[in-house]
Amino acid sequence: LFLEAGAADAAEDVLSSVEPLGRVLVDGKEAPSLTVAKVVSEIFLSENSPKYVVIMAGRWLILTEQERWAEGRYLAADALLVADRNDTRRHFETDRFLVIFGRDSLMPTPDGSIWWDDILAASVKHTVGVSQDLREGIRRSIEIIANDVLKRRAARGLPVEDVDGQDLARQSLRFLYRILFLLY
Repeated sequence: LFLEAGAADAAEDVLSSVEPLGRVLVDGKEAPSLTVAKVVSEIFLSENSPKYVVIMAGRWLILTEQERWAEGRYLAADALLVADRNDTRRHFETDRFLVIFGRDSLMPTPDGSIWWDDILAASVKHTVGVSQDLREGIRRSIEIIANDVLKRRAARGLPVEDVDGQDLARQSLRFLYRILFLLY
């Protein structure tokens, strides 16, 4: 669904502005004066709601997807800035802008698939992979720090058997967080 709204200077202003241009019908009934954000929410809550809503507001195009909209996430692009930069090289800014908001990316193909659905699924899959890698990296780092503590205790002649494993793991994680904070 493409929704036209009044022009705004910033993407946040688009969402907080009142009433898109023209009449707004939700489930066949005219909606009262609402912010654009509320209109999009009502659209996504309606029967037979679209998968995507694109808000066109002057220089701004905002792409919303039903599931991510509920999380407060959307994609906003400044069409005027893209036009001013005029980066017409293949696969660069103008091409990407046109692909993101193009009809072919948002409308179902004859087999019912939507390009954006594939992109979002790949993004989720990548995020899960990164999370697993990060979790494994943290686990290995805690082991390295904890083992070093045990080696140092043994080198000093201190007993290592009476060390509480949970406390050592917690202290190692705390030490790791401090290192990461300093590096950041």
